[in-house]
Amino acid sequence: MTRWIPTKREKYGVAFYNYDARGEPELSLQVGDTVHILETFEGWYRGYTLRQKSQKGIFPANYIHLKEAKVEGTG
Repeated sequence: MTRWIPTKREKYGVAFYNYDARGEPELSLQVGDTVHILETFEGWYRGYTLRQKSQKGIFPANYIHLKEAKVEGTG
């Protein structure tokens, strides 16, 4: 049984390779896509792209360059 680990704080990254999903539950990525990472497991992330928030899936962690998340103007 796989045990996905939720991220402890907001985690975002940018795809620096294209990734073609091979079916459910994988998520296709295009170079430059910003992704919101929700969970991690053994070299994979689970999340969604900011351009298509309703579609969640998994994608290889080594295709993503992590970015520092800054929250401005909450409330």
